Order: sequence, then structure tokens, then C-alpha cells
Amino acid sequence: MSNDVTQTRSFVLIGHSGDGKTTLADCVLMAAGVTNRLGSVEEGTSFMNYLPEERTRRSTISAGLCTFEHAGHAFALIDAPGDANFAGEALGGVQAVDHAVLVVSAQDGVKLGTEKAYKLARESRITVTASPSRPRLRAKTTGVSADRRVRRISTARTSCVVRRLDTGL
Repeated sequence: MSNDVTQTRSFVLIGHSGDGKTTLADCVLMAAGVTNRLGSVEEGTSFMNYLPEERTRRSTISAGLCTFEHAGHAFALIDAPGDANFAGEALGGVQAVDHAVLVVSAQDGVKLGTEKAYKLARESRITVTASPSRPRLRAKTTGVSADRRVRRISTARTSCVVRRLDTGL
């Protein structure tokens, strides 16, 4: 991996607790070849949730960092907790990177933690990209396809660019 920090692309996954940040991180790491298995937060096998308490809680409590190379580029990925009790970890993650990926639940839409994470990233003056999690699920309350609902929420509420990562989740 290159030691030139100017050539490393760093990003943090932020959003409301339980919206799929850690699952997305595991998918990215598997796609990049860092791991050969897809971990599961629910099963306690996530690559990013390595602390015993995180595995027991089935939730991220400490920002996790993973550096890797993919397609000739160096990356630093931070998985920040979405729980407000660990907001300091998210703040540290946002301040350490160039870019934030705001993970938004395609099923539940924008929640308070989503808005707080977005505001944190904007106040830190880093670029923000929204990514829907679990886009193939159907929205519970409206019957509208989850893809369309996230696109509408992202356009109306956060003014972010939406990039769909086809992870099959």
C-alpha cells in the first residue's frame, strides 16, 4: 500500500443506528478482496465489529478502521456508530476523512440519526454521498418501491447524490 497519504481515498460510513452501515462496510471489504466471506452483524460475524461487546450487542459502539488497496488505489474506510450514545466516535470519524457515505434505510427513510449524521458531515465540510441500504425491500408504510422512496427522500431532505451499491441486500 502506498505510504503517500495524498493518494489514499478516505471515507466514513455514517447514519442512523441499525441502517446498514456495518453491513455495507462488510460488503465493500468482501468486494475489494480484503475478506473472503460476508460477515453478519446479526450473527456476530461482522469483519468490522470485532469487539466482544459489539458482537454481543449486535451494534457498532466504536469507530472501526480498515485500510486496503483495490484496483491500484489505496482506501481507508471508517465504520462509525450510529447510536447517539457514541456520537463522539462518529465525530472523530468524520473529522479524519475526505468523504462521508450517508447510509439511509430504503425501508424506513430518513430518521433523526440520519439527519444528525448529515449535519455533522456538512459542518465538517466534507463531501457527502447518500447510499440506500437494503434497496430491494418494499417500504412498509407506503407500498412504494424502496428504490424510489430513497431517491425521493435523498433529493428532498438531504440534497445528496444517491449512488446505489448493488450488494444484493
